[in-house]
Amino acid sequence: MPDKQYKDKQIAISESDGESALYIRQQLVKYNLQKVLLEGKLTIEPLNFILKNTDGNIVGGINANIIAYLRKCRVDIFWIDEQYRGRGYGSKLLGKVEEFAMASGCTLIQLDTYSFQAPKFYIKQGYELFGVIEDCPPGHSHYFFKKTL
Repeated sequence: MPDKQYKDKQIAISESDGESALYIRQQLVKYNLQKVLLEGKLTIEPLNFILKNTDGNIVGGINANIIAYLRKCRVDIFWIDEQYRGRGYGSKLLGKVEEFAMASGCTLIQLDTYSFQAPKFYIKQGYELFGVIEDCPPGHSHYFFKKTL
């Protein structure tokens, strides 16, 4: 990709490493703190749970992050093996995240899912739909949910 000229300064775009990604996150948090009165630790803490069967195999799990300074929990990955779906395990895993989020001072949980995944499940769990991107991926919709704790 060719460099672009901006007011006589060369600007280069390249791939980032982990250290650079952390720097970018820190700079955004610093900026946010100038604009919004935030409470709590300036941390993003992982909150992850797995579901194992009696053989010790992982058959489900949920990966989330507690964003303490925003008092929010963000669910990023949530999966249950097909043969274990519909048995209440998903509700229990999500409930565990909600429990820990509340204990951590969160007032909101945010997550997203696709039309071919579990939008009806989240509605049953008390989540409110607040946005949809149609035809993303093609032929499906991308749903955004939140739940006030």
